[in-house]
Amino acid sequence: MYSLQVLKFAMNAQRFLIRSYVAQHCVCMTLLRNTHETMQSSKCHLARFLDQVDCISSPCSLQSPGMPAHSLELRNENSKYFSEKCREQRSSRTCRHSYIPLFALALFQTKKDTEKEEKRQESELIMTIKRSILALQRGELNKAEQLLHISLKIAQESQNTQAETYIFDLMANLAYQREQYTKAEELFKEVLKRMFSDGMAEDDNAVVEISLKLASVYASIGDMEKAVQGFHFCIGTQEEKIKKYGESNLDEDTLLLWAMSMDWYARFLLSLKKYELAKKHFLKAFEMSERVHGPGHPQTAVLLNDIGSVCSLQKNYTDAITYLERAIYVAREAQSPDIASFYVNLGAVYLQQGMLAEAEKHCKEGLKLAKNYKNEEALEEAKSCLEEISSVKSGTK
Repeated sequence: MYSLQVLKFAMNAQRFLIRSYVAQHCVCMTLLRNTHETMQSSKCHLARFLDQVDCISSPCSLQSPGMPAHSLELRNENSKYFSEKCREQRSSRTCRHSYIPLFALALFQTKKDTEKEEKRQESELIMTIKRSILALQRGELNKAEQLLHISLKIAQESQNTQAETYIFDLMANLAYQREQYTKAEELFKEVLKRMFSDGMAEDDNAVVEISLKLASVYASIGDMEKAVQGFHFCIGTQEEKIKKYGESNLDEDTLLLWAMSMDWYARFLLSLKKYELAKKHFLKAFEMSERVHGPGHPQTAVLLNDIGSVCSLQKNYTDAITYLERAIYVAREAQSPDIASFYVNLGAVYLQQGMLAEAEKHCKEGLKLAKNYKNEEALEEAKSCLEEISSVKSGTK
């Protein structure tokens, strides 16, 4: 009815606060259906998906790729970075003489120096990665890129292949955030190749997470066949685990990775204007999020907002208002900065119905909260909403 385009869906990926499985399995760090279509995905094997994306057969020359993504949140940066290397304890030798030969002393000093250098490099590597993550969080993407290249160089010089894998994952995330999808694709495939070289199973959570990112890359570049195949693989793989072991016997990460796969697939369906199917997947993700996180979690609020926004696109304004009001309630309890966007979205729903007073009230509240939380994106949305209301009032629309 109106030209306002405020009903934005948080396409910034990985709002689920799950651990990065690449980190967990590769560098020991803790840092992204009941429908016929998705039931088919449970039969999809990763090998088929990888054949399509040429992951294994295509060599990736990525020693120091030029990384100049949608935003993949990096989390838990203060947690432990690398597991300590297992070093064999050198057995002490009993000297038969009261002196140490000079060549033995020199060898001992060399070994000590080597160990010291290894520790120095590892410490430098950890600090550089920490700085790169901090730069990413601050939106300093050029600085983050430079630091990641430095980190990769240190990791390669110290032959720390596990760290290399993790850095490639960070680089891929950065490329995705910058919408450099070709680079992101190459890097994510390199990460997968390394994981398989380390003997990781195709249904491992780490593999599913990277496959989900790849599917999102393909969706972004319009390769729908690979995108659908990737999303179905991720959903189907996690559903097989749930079916086999039961929710109560699975860890939260496995369950939330399924929910995240449903969430991302819903956004993909939304981009294709398959609103009803998208809503069904959002609802499934919401139900799992609520079971795992509880009703008062910020992610639960985000999903309620998304469901409400889909209802609005379907012109089901009654349900849209119900879901958006629930999202606001949960966000207020969780003190989530996203509450500002939820108010603006609710204002947009009222605006679409011509209820200008209600629309203005909610958009003004969104503006106030956006300022309080320093939420720049929500601030722009609120201003746009109020400008739209003003133009409608003045009869220029």
